[in-house]
Amino acid sequence: MSDKRKALEEVFDQFDKDKSGQIDRSELKGALREYYNYIKEAADDAKLDAEVAEIIKMCDQSADGKIDKKEWFKFFDE
Repeated sequence: MSDKRKALEEVFDQFDKDKSGQIDRSELKGALREYYNYIKEAADDAKLDAEVAEIIKMCDQSADGKIDKKEWFKFFDE
């Protein structure tokens, strides 16, 4: 396993709070909220929802509203 793939898998696993093997909208929104708190930038629910929708649109090939590991790695071209 490449270092990049290992790092991507670690990030996926951190986002996948319920360990379902998929990142759902709620988990992604939580991760983005943590990121904005970390960089000390304000992010209201509308901003977070818009970003979540955009990320899901870019990654979710199966159109089920979730990102699985296959979609995650494909998005990052790994």
